[in-house]
Amino acid sequence: IRPVIGVICSPNRKVNSVYNDPYTSMQFFELSDLNFLEVIRSPFSLQINDGTRIPHGVMGEIYKSGNQIANFSIGRSYNVSNIKNNIADIRHKYSSIISNANIFIGDKTTIFTNNSFSTHDHEFKRIEAGVRYDGDYVKLKSSAFRYLQERIQDSRPLEDKFKGLRLSVETKITRRTSLTGELVAGGPSCKLLKKSFGVVYKNECFSANVIYSQHSFKSGDIKPDRSISVLVIFKNLGKMDFKV
Repeated sequence: IRPVIGVICSPNRKVNSVYNDPYTSMQFFELSDLNFLEVIRSPFSLQINDGTRIPHGVMGEIYKSGNQIANFSIGRSYNVSNIKNNIADIRHKYSSIISNANIFIGDKTTIFTNNSFSTHDHEFKRIEAGVRYDGDYVKLKSSAFRYLQERIQDSRPLEDKFKGLRLSVETKITRRTSLTGELVAGGPSCKLLKKSFGVVYKNECFSANVIYSQHSFKSGDIKPDRSISVLVIFKNLGKMDFKV
């Protein structure tokens, strides 16, 4: 078990309500050493007036006969900023409790879950559960999620419920090159909300990613957000596995 604590400093800000969409405001997080602080600060990708926070939590691994059979992460954050806006969603200094757990079934299959629990409402704001297959040439991840979002309308807090499915795949085409893609659908009509595809190159020193993504809004009255991402990650010499 490893304790984790940190400090994140940022100016208070108010997010434009046009982006306050159940899918757009959602982030599929997996806690790790690299993204723990960012995720604890914002369980959802958009928050109002987030400000400076102190994140804290623990990570752990479970072994049996020398083999890892499970790992987990759990944490939350404390807001130390002065709240300048009277927004109901930010009047509480503590963030939701977020957690991640993986159970390894054999060498290539993993059952996972990611959750966000509100201690104010005493309910899960987001639950995602699914299965991941890590083969030598194909990586697959399939999951179902439920998302609850609080929004303000006419000075009254309202809550939107949102359910959906996610499917991610990455397959090798050469020893160092792979193709990747992701689909996310949700809502009563199972509308396609996100689609992305791209190519990834990885060797012992760095990885290069070129990804095209299109995000559609749940309301349907805003044009889809399209983007092309080019990301290069440098790494110390050593083996680099490709992952979804």
